[in-house]
Amino acid sequence: MGDEILEIVGDRAQLYGVDSGGRRRRDRQVALSDLLGGIATSLNSSQRNTTIFLPSGTRFIQVRGASTGVVVELPPDIRRVTWSPTKMEGGEEYTAYWLAFPYTIHVCLFYTIKGDEAYGGGLEEMRVYYRNAPLRSPDDPLYVPNLFNVQVDPALTSNCRACLRGHPDDLHNLPLVEQAETLLNFFWETGFNLDIESNGFERARTLDPRISSLEAWAEASKADPLFPLQIQWEPADCTPRHVMDRLIDMRDTNAKPLRNASDLADMMYRLREAP
Repeated sequence: MGDEILEIVGDRAQLYGVDSGGRRRRDRQVALSDLLGGIATSLNSSQRNTTIFLPSGTRFIQVRGASTGVVVELPPDIRRVTWSPTKMEGGEEYTAYWLAFPYTIHVCLFYTIKGDEAYGGGLEEMRVYYRNAPLRSPDDPLYVPNLFNVQVDPALTSNCRACLRGHPDDLHNLPLVEQAETLLNFFWETGFNLDIESNGFERARTLDPRISSLEAWAEASKADPLFPLQIQWEPADCTPRHVMDRLIDMRDTNAKPLRNASDLADMMYRLREAP
């Protein structure tokens, strides 16, 4: 960014940029209370005092600075999943399948700069993994899922990232427990499709004939609802602790010092814009 000018007028903080001709343009306006809350959180992030009611199935939680990471484990189950052979914008009708799943591990990262004790802040992302046994430690290994709407690019920055396009955009107004439950329901109840080309299903379909197609998967689920626990899933080469640390490090929220107007400008772009 170029030069920034921060101006406070009444209960609003306004951010201006300056072009090459010296002319100012207003780029952002936020409530002064939100900006002051963000500054307080940044200055005191290493001493964040947070009380959080956790969603069902939570096995691991990490709070660092403005980041809150939650690991939720869903037990083996048969779920109704809908699927379309096209991308979302294709308008194709979805077909329902009843499919068996092993333990499913969801790693969710939330971010807040308001410092609210009851709220997790805005969703950053969700990663999804499999296991054939419940988690006993944050250092247990994770495995790559065979799911359509999960990216399985080998790069650590994107591996096993869930597609949550179209999720409710007002989640930040809900307590963290409701945000997490809403996201899990959205992930499983929204139809799967081909929006992600390097998806987990295509990568895993050669591991076992029972998951080579949706039809085969549904038939195997009828015959033995626990058959996914017998499959040798591909190792993801990470643990819940590794994933959480990496996501929070990527977010760079570990008490980043506020040194100049650019740091405040970056903070203002993370706040809801005021009318």
